Amino acid sequence: SKVVVQGTNQIGYKSAYANGGTLESQLGNLTPAQKLQMSLQLTAGMQEMHSIGLLHRDVKVDNVVAFLGADGQIENLKYIDMGKAKFK
Repeated sequence: SKVVVQGTNQIGYKSAYANGGTLESQLGNLTPAQKLQMSLQLTAGMQEMHSIGLLHRDVKVDNVVAFLGADGQIENLKYIDMGKAKFK
């Protein structure tokens, strides 16, 4: 998946199917240690977006999707719904 900038004011996003659904649907299945790990991953993702001047502007558990590995555990999280995003 990647952020694609087209022209000056358009943002596009392409991603694989999120087989784990939203983060909200996964929260009850996570231990405190896993929740901390997910928080660190999301913080790193937000820092990456901010480093290129991209502001999401609608961060919530419904706008984060989970990708599960073969063992059914969360391997990766990604922000979605960039409809309110803008470049600063």
